[in-house]
Amino acid sequence: MDILKTLPLKTVYRLAIFSLIVVMLPAVSLAGVDAKRVQAIIGSPDFSKYRQEINAMGQEVLPVLARLYREGDETQRTRVSTLLWTIEWRSAETDMIIMPGMVDQSGGQSDTADVFDPNENRIREILQEKEYWKYKREIREMGSAILPLLIRLYKEGDEVQRTRLASIMWSMRWQSPEAKAALMEDIQTKNRGLRLNVQYALGSVSTDEDVVTALLNNMRNDPNPLFRDKAACALANDQPHLSERQKLLLFQGLVEALDDSKPQVRDIAIKALKIHTGQTKGYTPNGPLETRQASIAEWQHWLKVFEENL
Repeated sequence: MDILKTLPLKTVYRLAIFSLIVVMLPAVSLAGVDAKRVQAIIGSPDFSKYRQEINAMGQEVLPVLARLYREGDETQRTRVSTLLWTIEWRSAETDMIIMPGMVDQSGGQSDTADVFDPNENRIREILQEKEYWKYKREIREMGSAILPLLIRLYKEGDEVQRTRLASIMWSMRWQSPEAKAALMEDIQTKNRGLRLNVQYALGSVSTDEDVVTALLNNMRNDPNPLFRDKAACALANDQPHLSERQKLLLFQGLVEALDDSKPQVRDIAIKALKIHTGQTKGYTPNGPLETRQASIAEWQHWLKVFEENL
């Protein structure tokens, strides 16, 4: 007992809980558990699809999983720990697998258990898949509580990982100031895939004016015609959270772009306006200047009426 006096109170408390789990855990048997089947599931790239089968094996599966974790390589340990987070059964031994920070080997404290997200291993696996987008439904089912994890992985990742996470956040459409701030760091990136996904994703995570302003700026001023075009696409199709009042800034920017010196910008601006309103007011991006100016005057009148009706 004297050794407990030398340990931090938090560690003593965790050790006490751990001891209670050990004492209260009923004896388990390997009877009825097909260890080869469990190993085959762990060896499958689609192992997560078999969570229900693993859970149905009952508490007797825990020693098998613990053994496979101890004997496995990094991939196998990742898969075992992912399954342990999602099945109903627990034991003291498996808790030490999925919460390694509870007590470290030196008897000291660790903060790992306090910050570890149970979905992290699975998300990291998905991000390594070439066809990662096929798993978006699985990610959605994890719920918006995983958004802080996605944002952290975005900040930590290389351009490939950030490109994939931006695509995931675009699809989830979960609003988050932190997600917006992370994505805005790449709003001017020269990486093609990353830029496109960031432009698409920003409107899915935020309704802030600076998002619309940044996309309008990219649409009009980026030297790359592709980036200009896809910024307009984002303004036209990927602003699901904007209220009618918030759309006013968007419409004002698009109408101003009708008078841009670049024909492409004029073209994508009227296309975006048509998607939002169903109207063109006779505007043709390559038409005579006088005809364009007359149409722009109609659009400006429309803007005035739109604002008055808000």
